Amino acid sequence: MDEYLSELSRCRKCRFCIDTCPTFRLLDNIENRSPYGRIQILKYMLKGFYDIEDSILHSVYTCLICTQCNVVCGKYGEALEVANLVREGRSRLSKQILNDSLKTPEANMLRNVFNLFLDNVVKKHDPVGLTDKYWTKWANGLKISGNNEVILYTSRMYQMIPYLDQVISLLKKSRGMLRKGVGRTLKIGTWFGMKIIGLKLNKALVEKTRKIVKAISVILNKLGVRYGYLYDTDVYSGALLYDLGLDEHLKQYVEKVYKILKKNGVKKVITIDPHTYHIVRDIYPEYIDEYDLEAVHYIEVLSNKLDSLKDLVKNKLNYEVVIHDPCTMSRILGVIEEPRLILEDLGIKVMEPKNNGLYTRCCGGPIEYAYPEFTSIIATERVNELKTYSNRIVTSCPICLMNFIKHSKETEVEVYDFSEILSEILTL
Repeated sequence: MDEYLSELSRCRKCRFCIDTCPTFRLLDNIENRSPYGRIQILKYMLKGFYDIEDSILHSVYTCLICTQCNVVCGKYGEALEVANLVREGRSRLSKQILNDSLKTPEANMLRNVFNLFLDNVVKKHDPVGLTDKYWTKWANGLKISGNNEVILYTSRMYQMIPYLDQVISLLKKSRGMLRKGVGRTLKIGTWFGMKIIGLKLNKALVEKTRKIVKAISVILNKLGVRYGYLYDTDVYSGALLYDLGLDEHLKQYVEKVYKILKKNGVKKVITIDPHTYHIVRDIYPEYIDEYDLEAVHYIEVLSNKLDSLKDLVKNKLNYEVVIHDPCTMSRILGVIEEPRLILEDLGIKVMEPKNNGLYTRCCGGPIEYAYPEFTSIIATERVNELKTYSNRIVTSCPICLMNFIKHSKETEVEVYDFSEILSEILTL
């Protein structure tokens, strides 16, 4: 605790981070929803000056972990990894929430949500808890080998978006029930399971996400990249457990996933979303001794084969798009120039919003499980900013895609995944 408290105490209270924070700027300018406010709350909580009440839980769990504050603190402050400190605070609070030592309404709500996600991830290997062949339908007819040292690792991220969208809606509608207490956890879990099974999905979104994963696979194959796919054992990476600070459960789950990958002889994974890439590349090594798994993002693979990619061009599209940099992709992974170079070399005019690259703005997605109304405000603001540059928005994150699509009709924009743009240009 001393090392953590010491790091929190390095904040020099310059407050430069405040105005860059989406949850401060857009949610009533309340200081405890700012990076500075969260740092001070965690510091004084550790010193014993604050009891853990709903206001503290609300402050810590409304953080997007978008890391924009890290960039600002690095430039103007003490170079604190502010978002990481908040995530560490979540780790400490989550232990108390799960062991039932906190009994406030906010703690009850978070406990029920955590238990729901934990039950699904640990037992069924994904946050929404499906066990059928739904996850692998995108690969039908492609005849991808199930055995290779290099695999395409989907982590079920794009495939889960239609269900995740519906689960979040259910969580929002049942918030009152979730806040009532842990005695209802089992009943709530059963109720959610029954509801999820009976969900009527958005068929267009199901088709869109399947086409996205399929397009990525086909493009890699066309470029001569040889890879396999683990089908039913292409399990979720556990990224959500990390974001929520469920570290003890994350360790067990990471070891389980790593064991699956190594049992299948995997030495390298080609990831297709930023969250999976981040956790496999940067977080797994913290939990696995002698970690030897190589990870790369498919956009990086494409950028290294640009000449071959240009040979596949069938249509030169004479239009422009505005690019949205996902937070994790740009600020944590540093994949910024690659998608731009690919699009521009393939003849697409890329419009740059004011807030781009390291200074991109969050879609609001990371807190949607508990605070969907906040996510809606943050996503709408970002979409409205992007549409001033083009009504075609392109991103490379399934969570950003989901949140922007929700507001596409009202804002009159078209939202594309990066791979969908390539599908229009290339011979596949």
